[in-house]
Amino acid sequence: MISNDELIWAAGLMREAAQREIMPRFRKLDDGDIVQKTSSIDLVTHADILAEKYLTARLKERFPEALVVGEEAFSEDPSILEGLSTAELAFVLDPIDGTFNFCTWHSVVWCHVRNR
Repeated sequence: MISNDELIWAAGLMREAAQREIMPRFRKLDDGDIVQKTSSIDLVTHADILAEKYLTARLKERFPEALVVGEEAFSEDPSILEGLSTAELAFVLDPIDGTFNFCTWHSVVWCHVRNR
């Protein structure tokens, strides 16, 4: 479990990731910035990938013992889930929850970081 101060730090980190990697790309994606995963509504953007990498790196700096599982990293390597149920500290990331909305310019998207 993390402390309240660490939780506040994580909230600030999400804000940083959104300001740095997500919002500069909102309504500015080129065709090459969007990739279809399993269906026409299951998408990943360059913003998703960059935000997840940024969050993962910063979380690992602050909590080197933590397991960090990102949605896009999991898509590339499902074995990263190994150890999730037994990790003392784990973070599960979905930097843009609502990627389809993000890609179609709807303003209803979320940034999720869950601590276990």
